[in-house]
Amino acid sequence: RIAEYSAKGIPCWSGNDEQSHESRYKHGGQGVISVTSNVVPGLMRKLMFDGPDDELNQKMQPLFKWLFQEPNPIPLNTMMMQMGVCKPVFRLPYTYVPKTAREEIVKLVQELGAENFYGSEPLKVLEDSDFQHVVPDDDH
Repeated sequence: RIAEYSAKGIPCWSGNDEQSHESRYKHGGQGVISVTSNVVPGLMRKLMFDGPDDELNQKMQPLFKWLFQEPNPIPLNTMMMQMGVCKPVFRLPYTYVPKTAREEIVKLVQELGAENFYGSEPLKVLEDSDFQHVVPDDDH
């Protein structure tokens, strides 16, 4: 659809991070409404605005897949918690991704380069017991 609308002069943005590079450079898209940019803002900017880069696009596909393995915002929030950006507290019904996935993201960060990720603390694997859950207050 992006190609069709772009051909008519209608600006379009991709809503899928994993398709954003192709959308931009092969179908005339303007950019992306991105989840991934919350953790690797510089890499997403490079991917979307520095010209076609199929190698970077391919390198980022495992991160895209990881971030969307569960409904948003569960993986993103888990990752931000592992990065020390926020406290490991989930408001139910949301919860963390399984420990195997939390271990996997540490490896993905190493492969993409920790310097590309938001946050000042090294990514660490949190244990299940590190997470807290709160019950939403229905009055607010």
